[in-house]
Amino acid sequence: MITRPTHHDLGEVSGRDKAQADRARGTRGHPSDRSPEPRGMDAGAPGHLSAGRGADSDEGCYTASMIKVPHFRQASAVGCRRPVVSYAEWFAWHHQRPFTVDVLDAKDLHRWRADEDPVGICGQQHRPAPATRNKHIAGLRVFSRWASESGRVPQDVARHLELLVIAPQAPKSLTRAQERELMRGLNQAVENAFHLKRISDEKLTQAIRNRAILVLGLYAGLRVEEAASLVWGQLLLRKGAAEIQHLQGKFDQIRSIPLGNLARKHLLAWKERATAAGWVAADRTVLVSQKGGALSVRGIQRIITEWGHQLDWPDLTYHTLRHTYGSRPVKDEGIPLPTVARLMGHLKKNGDPNIATTARYTLPHVEALQQAAGALDYDDGSTDTPTLEE
Repeated sequence: MITRPTHHDLGEVSGRDKAQADRARGTRGHPSDRSPEPRGMDAGAPGHLSAGRGADSDEGCYTASMIKVPHFRQASAVGCRRPVVSYAEWFAWHHQRPFTVDVLDAKDLHRWRADEDPVGICGQQHRPAPATRNKHIAGLRVFSRWASESGRVPQDVARHLELLVIAPQAPKSLTRAQERELMRGLNQAVENAFHLKRISDEKLTQAIRNRAILVLGLYAGLRVEEAASLVWGQLLLRKGAAEIQHLQGKFDQIRSIPLGNLARKHLLAWKERATAAGWVAADRTVLVSQKGGALSVRGIQRIITEWGHQLDWPDLTYHTLRHTYGSRPVKDEGIPLPTVARLMGHLKKNGDPNIATTARYTLPHVEALQQAAGALDYDDGSTDTPTLEE
């Protein structure tokens, strides 16, 4: 249950963000001036987000108002504040004075948006990715609207602040070869654990469970939060009628997902194992820890990360599995977009398929773009070969 945070809690989060801004100030600088220390600026300047009401007051009120928004997770409080702290860092560099809410200005916001290397974003020493910059632009728009509605500024000065235009690409997904390699690895882990069953029965249980975790993302398209909250009462595994029933996903949208034979087989194997351990009941979560308690989102993500390291795929996430589930029927099987949208849970408020969201899977992957660029190569007759490699 989400509860309203205390001023003490908000102050602790604020302190971490201020520390991040301070570290950024010490390691980065404006592109035109990379001096290690800001010029004539108070060390805590970027953290000041109030307008004469106390440093924690405006920050605390802003975060508390965000927490009241439906579907907002308390863990996102830091994410709401980070764009504002980053903008405050940039403002302090350009104006040589601390940022306060009452000086929020449309011209400054547009200058900040146009800066290709804005001071403060993520506290990193390299240029932020366009998607990261867009997240911060969106965050500043939310903050400006809140400042206007709460009377801290006379109008919403960021209402015309547009996102950067980024050439869209298909979401990251696994190729067929990678999918098969992943499943071979999961099956091999189960087989290896089976041979060691007499030594460690827990290893076999863990291997079968881990395979079920990845199957729910790869062959049912579940989000990691949906997989963590799935209970046995929602899982129907009858032959020819296997499905996940009444799954409540993002924005409280409810859908049912039919399961293929491959997913059914591996989930049945896990159910058999979980039943023997006494972990199966209609209201118990499908995915459990080694002690039988509900497996957390972070626990699932940790397992995915471990498999990514094992296969030398550092970018593997649970959402990569979901994107693979969404892209495969569109690109390989020619399944209509409305059908895939329903499977993925891409729905409008009235329950109709949101085809615009699902259409991302029709876009070319990075590999396809690289292949197209490679088609322009030919032997131009040059004899010099560069020795520099990146």
